[in-house]
Amino acid sequence: MKYSRVIALLFLAGTLAVTGCKKNKNPEPTAKEKQTDLLAKAWTVEGSALSVTLDGTDEIDNWPSFTVTFTKEGTYSASNVASGRDVVWPETGTWEFKSDDNLNTIVRDDGTEIGIVVDEATLKMTFNFSSTGGRTNGTDGAWFFSMVTN
Repeated sequence: MKYSRVIALLFLAGTLAVTGCKKNKNPEPTAKEKQTDLLAKAWTVEGSALSVTLDGTDEIDNWPSFTVTFTKEGTYSASNVASGRDVVWPETGTWEFKSDDNLNTIVRDDGTEIGIVVDEATLKMTFNFSSTGGRTNGTDGAWFFSMVTN
């Protein structure tokens, strides 16, 4: 009789140990994964509510149909960049978050740090750009981009 109780208790303990250790098949995404998912899209400045400014001056006419696409793998591509403005947004490059603690700043491979505010439909980017050798074609200064996803 005692032997049956011991076996039953061992079986119950083993069952609880095995079922209690099941791994969550769908773990909650990390904050970094969530932010990456929001950013990894094609973004454009088309539309009346969108803007591009340099030091507070409207630049939207120099950026018609500008699109930048970020990937989850840490690359980006830009298209429809106005002549002379390609130093501000190179055609291709890489990006990463400034740190795991700072997911509202990305750093391009050229060292430019870009503050971002992103949600499912909008992306706002701010950064200071300084080309080597001084003001090149009026591109140095504080840039602001307000964009939507395609």
